[in-house]
Amino acid sequence: MGGANALSIEDLFACADLVPCGPVAWKVPILEREAGVYAISVGGISIDPDQIEESARHRWIPRQHIVYIGRAKMLRKRLQQFYRHTHGAKSPHRGGQSNLLLDVPLEVFWSAVDDYAGAEDRMIEHFRAECGAIPFGNRIKSARLEPFTPPASGRGR
Repeated sequence: MGGANALSIEDLFACADLVPCGPVAWKVPILEREAGVYAISVGGISIDPDQIEESARHRWIPRQHIVYIGRAKMLRKRLQQFYRHTHGAKSPHRGGQSNLLLDVPLEVFWSAVDDYAGAEDRMIEHFRAECGAIPFGNRIKSARLEPFTPPASGRGR
């Protein structure tokens, strides 16, 4: 709990009864055009929180490699939008834009699933239960739920 051990990509997808495809490096297109879920990871790279912009630093989870969980009606199209996004812009993919502040190679994993909203919900909730917070790049629990409010424990998560 609390980010002591990194949650694996395999465990994250398994909580939604899925097997991940990938990884591909950030900005490499995927061929999958179906609906599904995806996760962004920093791989095995250790990140010094002092290297993260101060406005986003409080969301960083030490030793956690998964930095974003998302969903899409069309995986290929949604990831292309994410790749084109500029931090601070409202479109084409505002969710997860904090990941663009990370100056490290990112990896993308995905899985096609019809119930992409339900799978995303399960994955984010599993992540939160295991790590004590939602992923660094996620601003809300899921696109269907309310914004995440950190607990008042003083942990910043």
